[in-house]
Amino acid sequence: MRADSFALAFVGVALVLLLLAPLLTVRRTAELRERIEEVAEPARDATTRVQFELARQMSALRGFLLTGDTTFIARYYTRLEDQEATLEELDMLTLALGAEAAAAAATLRHRIERWHDQVEPLAPGQGQGLSAETILNDQRLYEEAIGSAVELDRVVGRIARGTRARIRRAERQGFLLTLSLGAIALLATGVLIWFGRRLRALAAEAERQRNEAELALEATSEASRARDRVIRGVTHDVKNPLGAADGYAEILEMGLKGALPAEQLHIVGAIRRSLSSALAIIDDLLDLSRAERRELPFSPREVALDELVARIAEAHRGALQAAGQALDITVPSAPVMVATDPVRIEQVVGNLLSNAAKYGGSGTVRVSLERFPDGSPDGYAAVVVRDEGPGIPPDQLETIFDEFHRVHPEDGRGHGLGLAIARHVARQIGGDLTVESVAGAGATFTFRIPFRRGARADRRAAGSKEEHA
Repeated sequence: MRADSFALAFVGVALVLLLLAPLLTVRRTAELRERIEEVAEPARDATTRVQFELARQMSALRGFLLTGDTTFIARYYTRLEDQEATLEELDMLTLALGAEAAAAAATLRHRIERWHDQVEPLAPGQGQGLSAETILNDQRLYEEAIGSAVELDRVVGRIARGTRARIRRAERQGFLLTLSLGAIALLATGVLIWFGRRLRALAAEAERQRNEAELALEATSEASRARDRVIRGVTHDVKNPLGAADGYAEILEMGLKGALPAEQLHIVGAIRRSLSSALAIIDDLLDLSRAERRELPFSPREVALDELVARIAEAHRGALQAAGQALDITVPSAPVMVATDPVRIEQVVGNLLSNAAKYGGSGTVRVSLERFPDGSPDGYAAVVVRDEGPGIPPDQLETIFDEFHRVHPEDGRGHGLGLAIARHVARQIGGDLTVESVAGAGATFTFRIPFRRGARADRRAAGSKEEHA
């Protein structure tokens, strides 16, 4: 999108320049043309008139010599006045043309004045001091003045030609600039068209992928619903006969149908333990299904978390000792009050301790309760369970929370549901369950419990209650 916006902005700038380029060219050439039309050409015209007035002055002087008629002297002075007016006009024009033209005009004036100093009569209407010899001797000065006029005309003409060349160059540059900008604008327009098509194609692809994702999500949801129906149906159908079998085994174990030999009592006890294990798996499956749908019943109330955690840990001391492990419990001396469901807390902490009994090795299992930040009513409490077992490989720190996953499936312990259920429950009540471990150095599970549940978690809990009502 950024490239698309850049291309669009570039097209806009190119179009503006396309409009401005001819205007700038016209403005620039207009100034140059004005220099030619209002300065250079009038300067050349004035130079020609100066030459013409000089020639008429010479003609008047020669007419006086030939005829002796003093009216020629009057004509000379008339031409002299016209020449002076023309020279003043020429001075202003050449000054506008630059130093070279002004210098040539100054040279012309100097030579004209030097010629006039030699041949000018003493007074208008009189010819004293004029003679053919004087006029002919100063012919050279007259020709120099005429030559200066010719030189000035050449200078002004060269300036005019240079200005016309600048006009042609400016027009050519303006044309090339306009042509280039037009090509750039066309190119940018093509880029915009390509971007538009590309964006439409991407939008169509995104729409297709979104539809596919929605279909896949719907299929996944339907598969999840179907799995839940199967789990509920199967567990219900299996749990009842297993419960009945356990009841019959209990009758035999109690000797209500006659006393059994010790060997048979041992077998019946093994049967009951197997049935209990199967029933526990079924209960875990049902809990996992409800936890995934966030439908586990949640009844929060004010709980002294320090007492609850200590009681849960003590309840598992026997199982840990049977597994060859010691138990260490550390809770704050001051009460840690939390608004939560104690049943769910016991479910998560109990699963963590059961997991430690299965995989915690033969060291010490340490259970501690901490609060973060200390003393804040808006923080969270953390139940930390540390064991000294073989640890968890780094690539399995998250997968251990997947259902039916076991780090060492070959040892046959557990059925891979406890941690999955524990994390679902922890998140449903607004907390979380994480693990840290180094292979060979045990594992540390941290169960975070918020002091105050968020509105989102409360709504989920309320929705769960309404569905079960």
